[in-house]
Amino acid sequence: MPPQDASKFTILPATVADAEAMLECIDISFADDLFRQAGMPKSRQHLTPLDELRTWRLRNLRKRLSAPDKVLLKAVLTARPDRMIGFADLQQPPSVQDEADEPAAPTTQAGSNAAHADSTAENALSHGLPACFDPELNDEMNDHLELWQSKIWGDDEQYWSLEKLGVDPTFRGQGVAKLLLEASLARTDADGLPTYLEALPGSGGMYVKYGFEERGSFTMLDGRYTVTMM
Repeated sequence: MPPQDASKFTILPATVADAEAMLECIDISFADDLFRQAGMPKSRQHLTPLDELRTWRLRNLRKRLSAPDKVLLKAVLTARPDRMIGFADLQQPPSVQDEADEPAAPTTQAGSNAAHADSTAENALSHGLPACFDPELNDEMNDHLELWQSKIWGDDEQYWSLEKLGVDPTFRGQGVAKLLLEASLARTDADGLPTYLEALPGSGGMYVKYGFEERGSFTMLDGRYTVTMM
C-alpha cells in the first residue's frame, strides 16, 4: 500500500453549524452497522415520517454539539473544508465539584409502578424515541453498557469516553480514523485522565495499537454483534 498523505485531511472542532453535515456523515459511516439496522427495522420505518425522524435526530445532535461537556471533532478534506469525511464524539468527565454537588438518586424497586405500553410504538414514545425505533433492543444495549461501565469503573467517573468515531467508507484506509483518534487522545491526555470506549465489531484492532486493552465484551443479535469495552 502506498504511503498515505495525511495533509489531505484536517481535524477541526465541530460546531452546531456542522449538524447537518455530521448527520449525513453518521449515516454513511454506520450504514452497514447491524445494530443500527436492527434498532430501526424496515418493518417499523413507516411509523415515523422521514422528515419527522430527521428533525428529531438533528435536534438531538445540535444539543450534543452545543453541550459544554461534549467535545466533537470533524475530519474534512483540506482542500474542501466543507466536506466532512469523519467525526469523533467525546464525553468529558464531570468536574470533581459537580460530583460532590450531585444529590443521591432516590432508591426505587425495579419494575414497580412501571406503565406497560399497549404497543411497541407507544413503548418507543415512552422512551423518548421515535416510534420507528425498537425500544426493547435499545434498552438491551443500554443495560449491557451500564453493567460493564459499573464493573470497570465502579463509582469513579473521572474518565473520558470516546462515544463514537466514524469515517466515510470512501475514505477508509487513508489514515482518517488514525488522525481522529490521535486528536481525541491529545485532548483527553491533556487532562491526565484515562479514556474509555466501546469498540464496535471489527474496530478493536486500531485501538489496541494505541495502547487500549480489552476489558470485557458482550454479544447481541443472536451472537452476530459483539461490543468490546476498552
